Amino acid sequence: MFFIRDVYTNAPNCVYLLGIEMKLKKLLFWQDQNQDQNQDQDQGQDKDKDKDKDRDRAITTGAVDDEKLEISQDSLSNVIKLPISTPLSEPVGLQIAAPGNNELNKNLGLFDEVEIQDFFKQNHFGLGRHNGCMFRTQTALEMGKKNIISEFQNILNEQIERKKNKFKKLHLKSIETVGLCDVTQSMLQYAKEVINQDMNLLILQIDLAENGRGWVLKALNAYQIGFGKGVREAVDFDLI
Repeated sequence: MFFIRDVYTNAPNCVYLLGIEMKLKKLLFWQDQNQDQNQDQDQGQDKDKDKDKDRDRAITTGAVDDEKLEISQDSLSNVIKLPISTPLSEPVGLQIAAPGNNELNKNLGLFDEVEIQDFFKQNHFGLGRHNGCMFRTQTALEMGKKNIISEFQNILNEQIERKKNKFKKLHLKSIETVGLCDVTQSMLQYAKEVINQDMNLLILQIDLAENGRGWVLKALNAYQIGFGKGVREAVDFDLI
């Protein structure tokens, strides 16, 4: 058997055991170091996961740390805000319509004007049916059609007056900006030509409506069909 005293009495064995002891200590030391590193890595990963969770929670709920909010507000206070538009964004005098109605007036012709469309939305068929049932004469038919023509012509005359006012404003702006900008002058001239064409078209429709033609023909046909239906219904009722 091997006793402790043999270690001290037997020199080679002593050296051998000391070597084994040193190796064991080194092995235990490195195991402890590896465990510490693994713990640090796990803690670092846990911290990263917590940060990711906090970031996701902030994005989802809109929550922001007070410190970050103060920093962002301080940085924004140094930002110079520029105006969205300036007086030079558009040529002078071309913004005739209200700013909020630019999209509504885009790519619309004269026939699509609100007043003209409201006229055609009226129930001319129902009006003719009522008059045909009540009066049943050719004179009543002609008078009803003349009333429709007169109403339509009045609407177009109002449109012409508005176009004239716009034309006058554009003409005054063109006089005020003479020599300032050739591009602005060209745009004003083009706008005046368009308004002139619109007025000529409206005048033509007034003349055509006098003879029951043009745009108004749609309303006149609806009235006449309704008038004939009203007359037939009234006659059928009398024959019952």
